[in-house]
Amino acid sequence: HVAGSKGKGSICAITASILKEAGFSVGLYTSPHIYNFLERIRVLDAGVNAKQDALFPDVLSERELCDVLEEVKPIIEEYCLTKDIDRLSVFEVFTVVALVYFRKRKVDIAVLETGLGGRLDATNAVESLVAVIAPISLEHTNILGDNVKAIAAEKAAIIKEGTKAVIVAMQEQDVLELIEKRSKEHSISPLAVGREIAIELVSQDLRRQIFNVIINEDKYLDIKMNLLGKHQAHNAAAAIGAVQSLKNFGFAISVEAIYKGIQKCFWPGRFEVFNEEPMIILDGAHNEASCSLLVDTITTLLPGKRVVLVLGFSRDKDKAAICRQLSKVASKVVFTKADHPRSSEIAEEDLKAFFPYQESFVTPNVEEALILAREKVEDDGIILIAGSLFVVSEARMIIGKEKEYV
Repeated sequence: HVAGSKGKGSICAITASILKEAGFSVGLYTSPHIYNFLERIRVLDAGVNAKQDALFPDVLSERELCDVLEEVKPIIEEYCLTKDIDRLSVFEVFTVVALVYFRKRKVDIAVLETGLGGRLDATNAVESLVAVIAPISLEHTNILGDNVKAIAAEKAAIIKEGTKAVIVAMQEQDVLELIEKRSKEHSISPLAVGREIAIELVSQDLRRQIFNVIINEDKYLDIKMNLLGKHQAHNAAAAIGAVQSLKNFGFAISVEAIYKGIQKCFWPGRFEVFNEEPMIILDGAHNEASCSLLVDTITTLLPGKRVVLVLGFSRDKDKAAICRQLSKVASKVVFTKADHPRSSEIAEEDLKAFFPYQESFVTPNVEEALILAREKVEDDGIILIAGSLFVVSEARMIIGKEKEYV
């Protein structure tokens, strides 16, 4: 069970990939999606040949979704009537669907990503063997609290009765102390990245990175991963901590499965590099912390490159914080709006205020933004698409790196 502000989807994907390589049937529940809502529910099974014409070839099918909905609809209706509530949220219904589907598929283990927070999240109805707390930062302050410690308390609530191990990604010290306190209340000594879980970066380029992870006496040397950015190495370290905990509980997971699972992990829209002319990078970074990591990765892997930023964001995001970070690498900015009800518009004068030293443009849709970005990018420059996974999704489909998946 994985909660956090950033990186939790990557941790889930890496963990599930390792478990698949170890021979387990793995239920994977993540959000949001890239192209299709059904991507949120997957069963990774090394022994099953899945269709190969989709972004993820192992997703829940429409027929399977209908079958499960028919089964759970009367149960949900009775629950709402008993509890005197109008309806469950879409996320709550889909969580029920995921769990019932995983039961039907007889998965060996499920990897669940929280939707929002942790304490009151639908996924927290499940008893979890291992809890992983991804990096925590300010987000959804109107719901989770107006400071990082308050948000951390909500997310740390996935540590509960039945939890046997806790893995903590890189955190601020006061957040780490809060998570440790919660863990000790349940008689658990957590493993923390940067403390019990050490990580050493060996090399990195635009194809892959190589790093070492050391957990107490166990050494995983020269791990190769296609996901880029040192934060992804940290996410992989947390995933290794999680699967090593499962090994301690009797799950047969070989060192080879750990190496192969990390190397084979595919998680689109996270510093995803398309080697076109010009180079295009897609990254769903959408808050100040994740945009800061994106800037760090850009400056490390592509120092001195002129960047045309294609930017969009959702209405509930801290636009000033996002722009403050991305302005550090952008030479020109093309703002756009995804075809999604949560997408935000911006006036030209407001965009100029966020990027006073860059040439900036406002376009009505992602397709026009890409056309303009290609016109404005300099020789040997790059196009960076960021700020919203909705914008990244549309751009990815337009670029045509995947067959139609609807």
